[in-house]
Amino acid sequence: MLRAIIIDDEKKGINSLKLLLEKYIKDVKVVAETTDPVEGVKLIEDYRPEIVFLDIQMPNLNGFELLERLTYRNFNLIFTTAHQDFPVKAIKNNALDYLLKPIDHEDLEKAIERAKKKSDTNQWDNYKSLLEQMNASRSSKISLPGRDKVEYVNISDSIRLESDSNYTYVFTTGADKILVSKTIGDLRINCVPMIIILCVCINLISLICVSLKISER
Repeated sequence: MLRAIIIDDEKKGINSLKLLLEKYIKDVKVVAETTDPVEGVKLIEDYRPEIVFLDIQMPNLNGFELLERLTYRNFNLIFTTAHQDFPVKAIKNNALDYLLKPIDHEDLEKAIERAKKKSDTNQWDNYKSLLEQMNASRSSKISLPGRDKVEYVNISDSIRLESDSNYTYVFTTGADKILVSKTIGDLRINCVPMIIILCVCINLISLICVSLKISER
């Protein structure tokens, strides 16, 4: 019996995957689950599972950042994501597995079979190569999770941010305005100093804008 951990910031994502595992995969047991990626680090270290299902896009700590915090790495990693974008291409290039949401049970069965075949090998070299690629990408691009997809924008092309309740508008040099499903406080951008325009709605017809400067990290 292979022990598995599921880390996904959406509870419905965890429940859906558990149902598929219970129905179609008889020799995999979910021993722990969490919607908190920080807690996910501790669960992996404590349980030392054979398989980890890891969501890519999560608030506060994404899947790649979680991997960087681990000291225990001898497990089979299966990424889960709703977006077929740049990270998925990088995952493919490094011979790692991923499942596209909504997860199909046949794709899940194939991923588990591949994990069994690789159970005696340590994939950390592949993880390390993937992390190096993602770190290089993060140094020049920022990921902007929208309602339907994640967009990757060059940091140098970003002009300003405007807050709109629980969302943020990102303005770029190409005159594009991208709606991001995060608040300015949640939107962590590791980049050169930039001006943020924080727009606070006072009522339906008035708006106050306060300029804030982010110091270089």
